[in-house]
Amino acid sequence: MEIIAVYGSYLIRILEIIFPQGKRKYAYYVIHSSEVVVGFDNAPDPQALKLRYGKLYKRHRYEMIPHCHTQGKAALHLTEPMDVERFLAWIEENLPR
Repeated sequence: MEIIAVYGSYLIRILEIIFPQGKRKYAYYVIHSSEVVVGFDNAPDPQALKLRYGKLYKRHRYEMIPHCHTQGKAALHLTEPMDVERFLAWIEENLPR
């Protein structure tokens, strides 16, 4: 599923892939003036894997790991898993109307 929407001056992108085994890959992004304001996803991002596993991160290179990008994707931190309902709540709580 992919949804692209506009919320005020923000572009909102919601992407979810549900695999037959029940695993879910997601990417929820808020973009303003072509820059990422915030992006929640669980891709096997090397930076996120390094934060979680340190030097052993290569052993986990295909692991989906929840994390958040901010500051135009310049900053990254680990998060709890996100779902679309929590993402929409984040938008309402953090973006001006």
